[in-house]
Amino acid sequence: MVKILRQRLRRLSPAERLTFVAIVASVGLWVPRACEQITAGLTVHDAAAAFAQVLRDAEVECRNRNQFLTVVFQPASPGRACAYVVRSQDKEIKRGELPAGVAAAGEVTLDPQGVPVAASEFNFRKGPARLRVVMDVRGNVSIPP
Repeated sequence: MVKILRQRLRRLSPAERLTFVAIVASVGLWVPRACEQITAGLTVHDAAAAFAQVLRDAEVECRNRNQFLTVVFQPASPGRACAYVVRSQDKEIKRGELPAGVAAAGEVTLDPQGVPVAASEFNFRKGPARLRVVMDVRGNVSIPP
């Protein structure tokens, strides 16, 4: 296969070779971006669904510990992905990272009965894909369309 390709490339003029190399290089640069755009929605949805379960688990943890808990996102930094932290007043209880390239923002404080002090919204995004996780004042967690 490689021999055949070399033989055919030798028959091309220098301008045709340059054109061929440019086309191959552009496809090599374009394909990963296209795949990223296609999979961004699925990646964001999976991250949001997993985080919705973290919120539900935090509600149960509040009731078990009988104390206030706060769930907050920490922004990404060089070498670290965006992360959520579940913490009580005095210590960190749980930490988790989102998939690479997924950013999120939001915060909620849960009372000892596992009910949020106020309704909260968490915004997830990766490229053009955006999704919200909503926790209402009764503690119901949803991902609206």
